[in-house]
Amino acid sequence: MKVSIYRYNPETDREPSMKEYEVDTQGKDLMVLDILALVKEQDSSMSYRRSCREGVCGSDGMNINGKNGLACITPLSQVAPGVLEGKKPLILRPLPGLPVIRDLVVDMGMFYNQYEKVQPFLQNTSPAPAIERLQTPEDRAKLEIEAEDHIADYQSSEWAERAFCKTCGSHLYYHLKFHDHFALSAGLFQEADLSKLSQQIFIDEKAAYYDLANDTPMLTGEEAFAAFEAANGESD
Repeated sequence: MKVSIYRYNPETDREPSMKEYEVDTQGKDLMVLDILALVKEQDSSMSYRRSCREGVCGSDGMNINGKNGLACITPLSQVAPGVLEGKKPLILRPLPGLPVIRDLVVDMGMFYNQYEKVQPFLQNTSPAPAIERLQTPEDRAKLEIEAEDHIADYQSSEWAERAFCKTCGSHLYYHLKFHDHFALSAGLFQEADLSKLSQQIFIDEKAAYYDLANDTPMLTGEEAFAAFEAANGESD
């Protein structure tokens, strides 16, 4: 399929331009973020942001065929008619109305300044305590939510789906469909000891700007899938 991407490097380019790439999706309904990763393999100079891959952080927000959205949760089939089949190109531009730092990366400073002025968060007029505002058991009980009616899930990739709470938006679990493996978010467990990690997976997709301090086994995506298959007694 054809992918047309907005390119601009203020250090070398006098003006922006659109550059076209050919990407082999093998007929799969990939997420737009996966397409960007394939383009990155062809052209390492192309820049874009990504982080959680869960549709939460908003790092990979961009204009996708004329509509603003998140690349990590937008499959080709939902971009525009004909894109998945390769009849129309996938067109990616930076979010409009914000200064472009480079390619699909925009300067969010203006947005955060406006966000701070609006203050879209809960306001408390009572005097602030010396340390923190403690939640009472009664207040916590009001937040208890049960039943599947409050759970929303979506297919984040060909092999997995993610689930969120419809009420508060909290991430609940990551489900590997082929192996029926569920990875629950650590924040769901109030009494869990999170001081130590048993392993790190998909380290080949980890951003380079951080590292976890724990000395734990580290697996690439390929190694992680192999481990899941071994745990489920599967083989090629």
